[in-house]
Amino acid sequence: MATRRERREIDRKFLKAQKRGKVKNIRYEATFLTPDGQPFIIPDPDVRKQKEKRDEARKEGKERYDLPTIEADFAQAMIWFMNNLPYVQDEDEKPRRLTTEDTGNGYAVIKAFQDIQGDIVTLEESTYRWLVDINKSDGPLAFRMTQGEVTKRLEDLVKDDP
Repeated sequence: MATRRERREIDRKFLKAQKRGKVKNIRYEATFLTPDGQPFIIPDPDVRKQKEKRDEARKEGKERYDLPTIEADFAQAMIWFMNNLPYVQDEDEKPRRLTTEDTGNGYAVIKAFQDIQGDIVTLEESTYRWLVDINKSDGPLAFRMTQGEVTKRLEDLVKDDP
């Protein structure tokens, strides 16, 4: 997890990049479906609902319970993706460790998808390149066949008028 100092530095870096025009604007559409037209389902991010389900299962004497799920829009899916990094494993089956750069960029992506302005998500260029790369490496395990749709959406940039 990025420290408070690192998060503040990321926020300042983004504001500087925005002033210099060194940002990428991704066209945003909320609807997010799988390739066969079904809603993309993720675990409900509301920890209260998860706790309620877990408590119900314990009362009934069950060890396992079904996580509550939601039909995610694109922003929710991207936030879920960032919160569950890493997906890729090494040859020896140990999870890849997140670096400070990964946590900082993940934080910046989450902030950007929480602060959508109109139909545009704005990311600093280096964070955008990191997101595209992490989608290539970890996206197939997280999104499965829907990863192609994520790639297409990340490449749908709003061009600046000269």
